[in-house]
Amino acid sequence: MLDKDDLAGIAKVGLLPSTRKNNSANGRYFFDSKRAEICIYSYPETLLHRFRTKGKLPQLRQWYSCELSYGMQLELDGDKLHCKWNSDDLRRFISRHVLLHEIGHHVSQMKRVRKGLQPDIGSALSEKLAEHYALQMTEILFGRGTLSANLHGKVSNGSELIHH
Repeated sequence: MLDKDDLAGIAKVGLLPSTRKNNSANGRYFFDSKRAEICIYSYPETLLHRFRTKGKLPQLRQWYSCELSYGMQLELDGDKLHCKWNSDDLRRFISRHVLLHEIGHHVSQMKRVRKGLQPDIGSALSEKLAEHYALQMTEILFGRGTLSANLHGKVSNGSELIHH
């Protein structure tokens, strides 16, 4: 169970439609001196995102290791990356990882505020702390285990990365 102190100060959590501006994020944390909000963004009906990338397969495996552990399929076709989900895996990923990641941002910001520091949202350190919180809490709450298998191209549902 999450510590109630971790949630204190979050005014609302909402599901919003994804737009071109925010389609690269699964969720966002917003904080000002009065309140905090978490927004989780929808996916297209196809559950597929397409991106241009200069990344190579080993690098992409590492970048998406968490998503892969929840069952996301990666397909690299030249410089086009296709990220495809099935609905159950995506739901599990959002509820068991993305939401915890955004709560991690809140926990980190509240620690800064208690120390009299300015908010630090969006920095590399902020992302690292939020991700650490999400992974730690996922292990505590759901016993997910290690993500290391993904670094070798295997994912928890037996799928592999596809490279054209």
